[in-house]
Amino acid sequence: MINNKLASVLMSLAAQDSSLNFGANPASYYQYLAATPAPYCGVDVAPMENFDLERYTGTWFIQKPNKDVFWQNRNWACSEARYNAQPDGTVEVINSSQLDGDLKQTNLEERTYFPGSARCDPGLGQCYVSFPGLPAPEYSNYIVAYTDYDNYAIVYSCQERDLKKLVTVLSRDSLFDFRLHDEAIQKVTELVPGYDLDRLYAPYQGDKCTYANW
Repeated sequence: MINNKLASVLMSLAAQDSSLNFGANPASYYQYLAATPAPYCGVDVAPMENFDLERYTGTWFIQKPNKDVFWQNRNWACSEARYNAQPDGTVEVINSSQLDGDLKQTNLEERTYFPGSARCDPGLGQCYVSFPGLPAPEYSNYIVAYTDYDNYAIVYSCQERDLKKLVTVLSRDSLFDFRLHDEAIQKVTELVPGYDLDRLYAPYQGDKCTYANW
């Protein structure tokens, strides 16, 4: 579902960068959500082995995204990622957010939703995420570098536009325990050597949000 709020975000992005031309159909925005195929980024981040996709599915809260991703609206808050296993072995992906000026919404339809689908290599945290109107990527564009399944996950990808290496920290709870936060950040430094932690930021998560509650 692409609502009017998302459309306004797209037009704002296009106004800031003349190289972006979403046209009348903002569905082309999904081209910029899909990370570049890993080999083109010189990836040296290994996917987690013995990865249990079934345990990984469910709801995750986006705690630490990258602040310099050109399509990431810094005003988004309360961001969730929902992964639902499908009978054919694929995974339904539903990312959702709300603008931080619209906290305490009561109408879930006012959240902005980004639907997609994914498949993962058996036993590896190496996944391939695609969005409407785009073919599934040939190479992994979503690498689960680490997760304990119950508390947090470290996800790696690379942005095609400028070959930026991206890290996202997810948590199972909307409120990220500070001890788990520190443990996750330490994992990032171990798994993605040289990654600039200043590129991460913490969007609002908490009781002012109206979560989808799947």
